[in-house]
Amino acid sequence: MKSQFIFLSTIIFCLLLCDNLQAQIKEGVITYETLTIMGYGIDEKLAELAERDSSSAQNLRQEIDDFFKDKFTSSSDTIGRVNMTYHFDNERVRIMNNPIYRTPAFEVYDLQTLEKEVRRMIKGALNVDTLFYHSLKGRTYEMSINTRDTHDILGFKCFKVNVIKTQLASNIKTTYEMYVTKDILFPPSVVCNWNYNLTDYCALEIKEWVNDDKRNYNLYKVLEFDKGINQEVFEIPADMIKN
Repeated sequence: MKSQFIFLSTIIFCLLLCDNLQAQIKEGVITYETLTIMGYGIDEKLAELAERDSSSAQNLRQEIDDFFKDKFTSSSDTIGRVNMTYHFDNERVRIMNNPIYRTPAFEVYDLQTLEKEVRRMIKGALNVDTLFYHSLKGRTYEMSINTRDTHDILGFKCFKVNVIKTQLASNIKTTYEMYVTKDILFPPSVVCNWNYNLTDYCALEIKEWVNDDKRNYNLYKVLEFDKGINQEVFEIPADMIKN
């Protein structure tokens, strides 16, 4: 009788596990808005300057407004706003709209090997680069999980995960304060450029700062998420294939 109970319990556990795995979303399209926040306050600095030289402060304010016009938010503390889209399945990620490239790029990240291939046309010639994240050395990671600190984001239940990355040579520490969901399998290592997959749970919000300076940080917030993808996004454009 006892063995039958154990057998039935095992079956029930396996069924629940299978249900949980089936419920997890393994492919989709996710768009992050990335804000760069300078918390020291541009307005405060301009006010200090205005006390000494009001004309220079006014001119500088106009230059800042002109430079950031139509690019960023109206908040003077937010000096950067970028949207990036990721098409992913359980093997690879197509990264779209990466602002670090000045020319159109075909960028694919392999989730198994932690390698990213970037194809670009530069001065009429095809350039193909491969970034080997797994080979990056001199980094350590510490991760803490707080399942009691929760948020609902886009209808997904999220809990808090903190990661501290340390560059051993310089002792620079980067903190990632994240709210992740178990419902979507999309590792934050793709967004954060880690050389190690600490978790497959998708981070719907990431706050990133260096050392103890929490005033200045990057904030990644998911704007949209759609289930399923068109596999054609992984097809290399004809003009980016080597002859």
